[in-house]
Amino acid sequence: MNHRPIAVLIAIVIALAAVGLVACERGAEISDEPDMTEPETVMEHDAPEALDLDDSLAQAKAHMAEALDVDPDAVEVLESRPVTWPDGALGCPEPDMAYTQALVEGFYFRLRVDAEVRAYHAGANGVPFHCPTERSRPAPRQPDRSYQ
Repeated sequence: MNHRPIAVLIAIVIALAAVGLVACERGAEISDEPDMTEPETVMEHDAPEALDLDDSLAQAKAHMAEALDVDPDAVEVLESRPVTWPDGALGCPEPDMAYTQALVEGFYFRLRVDAEVRAYHAGANGVPFHCPTERSRPAPRQPDRSYQ
């Protein structure tokens, strides 16, 4: 049995290990001292506050009014309600896209100017966006959980 290929392989492995050790010795020194090049505190960024139903609706109306070049008072509210979207598509899935499979709180609006009816959806931040009719999937109505 010829052991020469195994001996060559072992020699190569030992050589690579030696090169790796030498490279590690030339690297940065390990220290218990803190790295003073980084800031001591992390700046906290305040997330913008989520819009409530009324503010979100006002933005949706303003968007539709601007898009149709009418006064915001000309926009009629057909439907305005909080919803729980079944996934990250927020009721407005785009073809060939994948979305998070988690419930998302948000809003659903149907607005009208003359014969033009548009759906606006919003996620947890409350910022509404126009969802084309062919893609709009209104969230199911939530049961009334108030007890009388």
